[in-house]
Amino acid sequence: MWENVFLGAVGFGASIAGAITGAKATERQAEILSQRADIRREEGGLARRSAFDRARRARVQGQAFVGAQKSAFAGAGVATDKGSPLSVLRETQKSIQTDVSRTRQLGENAFTLGVREAGLLQEQAKNTALFGNQQLVSNVAQGATSFLGTLTQASIYKNFWEN
Repeated sequence: MWENVFLGAVGFGASIAGAITGAKATERQAEILSQRADIRREEGGLARRSAFDRARRARVQGQAFVGAQKSAFAGAGVATDKGSPLSVLRETQKSIQTDVSRTRQLGENAFTLGVREAGLLQEQAKNTALFGNQQLVSNVAQGATSFLGTLTQASIYKNFWEN
């Protein structure tokens, strides 16, 4: 009878130890997910900055190209303030602006995606930690229930043999 109580106590202790180990593992998993969220958020910011830098370079290079076009027209003795040369310059500037806008938009999209993914990872981290805590409580409760069942059985057997 007391052997069963002892084994029940050992089982209860093992259940608690397993619950603590599991809770620590899910806690670590939640920390990793949270770190991944921080990294993803940072990656989104870096992608946006990179795209904005590319857009700035495209604008500068585009302005240099427009200047070269003006020089070429002027070198040929063509006025750039009317007619076809003016249309060519306007189309070039419009094309440059479109490229710059698209590049900036790609950067914004990358940033938004990074922030959203970071939010999802953070939520997953929160849920993982919550699950770990629930498992801890559940495992301790199961171990305690099992141990109390062992004590109840021991008490019943003791009463049976004493009567």
